[in-house]
Amino acid sequence: MVETVLKRLEAITGRSSLSVVDLRELLGVTYQAAAKVYKGGGIALDTANNVAKKIPGLNPAWLMSGEGDRYLPKAPPAPSSPGADAFSAPTPEELALLKDFRALLDVDREHYRQEIAAKAGQMNEHWRKLLGDLKGKEKP
Repeated sequence: MVETVLKRLEAITGRSSLSVVDLRELLGVTYQAAAKVYKGGGIALDTANNVAKKIPGLNPAWLMSGEGDRYLPKAPPAPSSPGADAFSAPTPEELALLKDFRALLDVDREHYRQEIAAKAGQMNEHWRKLLGDLKGKEKP
């Protein structure tokens, strides 16, 4: 494992000695930040990601910590033809099933609407009675 960010940068660039100015340009940071890296300091994830954009396939996590693989695994090629998980239009049988399911939902929804309306009526009646009782108990 390469010990410092500076040594890892030297390894991936193939240069045996990077200056603070070289680091500043490669990392896209201020001179002061590059000087910290030159002295053995670390870098932030966004800085590592910026370097990875300049060096295709570079693993930003490896650059930051030295752990893992130096380069990210190559992505598998995109399928040239639609695969099993590609979208396809529903068949007429599937459409019929969907319509049947929708009808069941509509019936179920109406049932719940009726139950809610009945409960609301009961609550209104309860409150009317309660308010009527309270008015009757008021002193004139």
